[in-house]
Amino acid sequence: MYDELFLLELLEDTHFILTLIFGVILSAAFVGMERTKANYMRLGCFTVISAILQFLTFEYLGNERALQLYPFLIHVPLIIFLSYMYRVSYYSSTLAVAMAYLCCQLTKWIGMVGVLFIPEQWFYYAVRIATTLPLLALLVYYVSPGFAMLVRLPWRELVTLGLMPCVYYIYDYITTVYTKLLYSGNPVVAEFLGFFLCIVYIIFLYIFAREYLANKELEIQNKLIEIKVNSTLHELTQTRQMQQQLAIMRHDMRHFMSTARTLIQQGKYAEAQKYLGDGQSELESTILQRYCTHEYINAIIIKYSDKCRLQKISFQAEVKLAELLPCSELSFSAILDNALENAWNAVCELPEEQAQISLSLKQNGGKLLLAVKNTYLQKPEFANDRPVSTRSGHGIGTRSIIYNCEKIGGQYQFSLEDKLFVLRIIV
Repeated sequence: MYDELFLLELLEDTHFILTLIFGVILSAAFVGMERTKANYMRLGCFTVISAILQFLTFEYLGNERALQLYPFLIHVPLIIFLSYMYRVSYYSSTLAVAMAYLCCQLTKWIGMVGVLFIPEQWFYYAVRIATTLPLLALLVYYVSPGFAMLVRLPWRELVTLGLMPCVYYIYDYITTVYTKLLYSGNPVVAEFLGFFLCIVYIIFLYIFAREYLANKELEIQNKLIEIKVNSTLHELTQTRQMQQQLAIMRHDMRHFMSTARTLIQQGKYAEAQKYLGDGQSELESTILQRYCTHEYINAIIIKYSDKCRLQKISFQAEVKLAELLPCSELSFSAILDNALENAWNAVCELPEEQAQISLSLKQNGGKLLLAVKNTYLQKPEFANDRPVSTRSGHGIGTRSIIYNCEKIGGQYQFSLEDKLFVLRIIV
């Protein structure tokens, strides 16, 4: 009997020491402690001092009193130590300690599962002791790097992340250490964590959705800026080429005028007219094409116009826009870019003689009207009046069109007309 009590006490003490090591090391990993010899030495010294303090309080004050003082003797000094040593905010270090405390539930539940097979208290502690260090290694190497990046964000962005572990920490101490409410059978206490988890998840969804939409906006802006930069570079290249053509034409102008004068003097008026017409066409080819004054929209149309020209795909564009659009140019540019990209992907599957894209973009009566028509190889499938695709990577452009169209209060229509896929949008 004495040997069993001694073994139980030994296992219990070993479990408490390992749990302390688990919490201290994991908390340091969660705040992003650099793995240097100096940091390990400081952390080791803190752990030894904490272990001695823990042993003395349990030895002279008893388990119940020691557990009640534990947050003030171990956790608060740990929070201060982490903040001072690793230059993180007190909120970040508090979150790291609370998260490490929450992770202790993992070994606790593993121990409870073990007791189902061998219902002995010593086996409960033995299982927890055996799993503490391997679990610590897994959390440090696989979980802590990502968590360490998060805890260094501004505290306003960490509020939702910290709610669950911090509230659990307070709840656990209030209901199991300072009182025994958790074991009283009170339904409010029993259901509190589930209720709070629901609240936290709702808040998380709200913040996540807001951040996701902000990132989508930034992604659209970056893509449009990239298009504009590429268009500007393309225009610069065209300008240089046309400057070279104009220099050659200026050099040849004397010969050109002399030939035209000779044809007229000889009475060859038809030949002179054709010769002058050819010269005019060559001169017009040096004019940079510009569809509208809106930079993003113009850049997008030029991009697909040039792609079609290089691939010998028929591309027709009729653009008549006012100086002011009835909606955000960025959002509408995202719609236009996705619409033309979808049309481009469809016609690329066709032979040259069948590949056609037409664009109509007009303002009429304060309304912005967009129509994109293109031929296709395979007849598109529709669901709820929207085209759907089962191919990997397809369908994203259509979803983006719908999202941005609804965002700016527009109406959209997808249809098939005379073997053409047609997208119409009214804003």
